[in-house]
Amino acid sequence: MLTCKKVIENGSEYIEGDMTRWQRIDYKFHLFMCVSCKRYIQQLKQTILMIGRSPKKQIPEEVEQKLSKEYEEAMKK
Repeated sequence: MLTCKKVIENGSEYIEGDMTRWQRIDYKFHLFMCVSCKRYIQQLKQTILMIGRSPKKQIPEEVEQKLSKEYEEAMKK
């Protein structure tokens, strides 16, 4: 049986349909039984929907380059 932790870890895969049929069945069964996880998945769907509707703003190229450089350096550690 699927645990709440696994539901949370793989919530976006479930929403996006990136699972096998049996994984989706396990998810649906867990969500049927667990109100907390069902609520979590509903909130995650709403969050994804709201982000998709938000206006896209272009950040300045120098800021993007600086952030990319900082990210690469942090990943080396």
